[in-house]
Amino acid sequence: MAYCATGSISVADWNEIKKLCKQMQDLIDEKFRQLDSGAIQTLKSKMTTLETSIDAVKIQYSLMEKRLAQLEEVAANTELTTSEVLDMWRKER
Repeated sequence: MAYCATGSISVADWNEIKKLCKQMQDLIDEKFRQLDSGAIQTLKSKMTTLETSIDAVKIQYSLMEKRLAQLEEVAANTELTTSEVLDMWRKER
């Protein structure tokens, strides 16, 4: 795609972009028409599984942040060994 000196797109280029977008939309629509109800249900199931996994990761992250905050309150400016941190972690569980 070429730009003129003012940075605008020429009419011919814009028409080409619209044509390519239409072709892409037609291709996507055709692919969706080819899906049967079983394939659609499989996609929905996989999306639900993915959303559930993301929610679980968010919950775990929140829990770890909470535990880290508690650890910082208890042991601010204190040097701890790895085993001491693990012991504190296990007590919280």
